[in-house]
Amino acid sequence: MFKEQEKQEKMSGKSFYKGNVKWVLDSGASHHMTSNKCVFESFHNLYKPISIGLSDGRIILVKKAGDVKQGSGWKLREVVNTFIFKENLI
Repeated sequence: MFKEQEKQEKMSGKSFYKGNVKWVLDSGASHHMTSNKCVFESFHNLYKPISIGLSDGRIILVKKAGDVKQGSGWKLREVVNTFIFKENLI
């Protein structure tokens, strides 16, 4: 268990590319997030908006989410669309 936690902590903040899209591994993120609408395979309005606290203390309401597929066998479900982030967070 501790080795897995240590592995996750080491991954936090590191980034990788899947196709031409850069993703940042953020173990502290409450949700997978992106502002890039082009990566969504499907997209929908959330039944109830989600409040997300930002590192600068602001709180934003997210109203849209969807599934992101990047290449074969790689799919993230319920990725929120924030319009505010410059990075894509996993």
